[in-house]
Amino acid sequence: HDQFLIVDEHPSLLFSWKERTKATGMAFLRSSAGFHLDVPIEGLKEFAGDYAHHQQQQQPQTKTKSKKAARKAKNQRNNNANNLVGSDYQRPALELFNDHCDKVVTKYNLQESFFRGRVESMECNSKTKAKIVIRTAFSTTTTVSADNIVLAVGNDDPLLPEWATNLAPRDNNSITHLLDVSNPSSNNDSEIHHTTNSDGKRVVAIIGGGISAVHKALQLANQQHDETTVHIISRHAIREQQFDTHQDWMMTDELAQRSLERGGTGLTKRQQQFRAIQTPSERRTVIARERIPGTIPTYMTRARDGLE
Repeated sequence: HDQFLIVDEHPSLLFSWKERTKATGMAFLRSSAGFHLDVPIEGLKEFAGDYAHHQQQQQPQTKTKSKKAARKAKNQRNNNANNLVGSDYQRPALELFNDHCDKVVTKYNLQESFFRGRVESMECNSKTKAKIVIRTAFSTTTTVSADNIVLAVGNDDPLLPEWATNLAPRDNNSITHLLDVSNPSSNNDSEIHHTTNSDGKRVVAIIGGGISAVHKALQLANQQHDETTVHIISRHAIREQQFDTHQDWMMTDELAQRSLERGGTGLTKRQQQFRAIQTPSERRTVIARERIPGTIPTYMTRARDGLE
């Protein structure tokens, strides 16, 4: 991979993803098992089958003595599978998804292409390769040249509302941003000095009404070893929506090809129109318009240990 470089300031690939999902307390992803990092669309599903089989192999093997015992063993295997992939929309468990991500990194030797650092500047012209200046984790700088550059920076800085900017979360352990990975230990409940009632019980206020806020609220409320009162403070009532965008956007190229082979229309109209847009700003406008933020899927409200 000497012709391929991934620049990231964090200690390892997918560090931000893993830290933030762990911080929210989620157990299953919102999206289905068809969405993952590998190329084959069935990659995660196949990995889940092997994963469940491996877990069963690790369990003590006992001879069944009756049909009843055999049925019980089969039900246990099914339960193990359900613990990996949710029955609704085949949503993968976070642990399964992360292990699959690690497998993909190993499969394609991506770690060999990883360079820890932060891009400070880029210089591009039509006659020479682009020059990229990178500040490393050791505060030194290095320059690399590239024919092509792909920006996949995401939203790395947590958004603080204006009224909270002067509360200095890093100086006050009672206040923390759930998705701040600059100080991972701040998301560890044992490290946070929560306000308590006069009876010593912990009280936590979560500001926000979307899926991350509800994930964290459910995690704290369902902790068996801790009596915690959790308040969700939101500008709006809880809004149920299975996905955070229309399902037309969830069709991949491989699924579109399958659709065509079976007499379908292939890519949805929304995606066809989107691919015809050339400018990044117009594409960003469409993405912002089509997203449905601040919603949570129904399983978080109606399932056992849900909000209801």
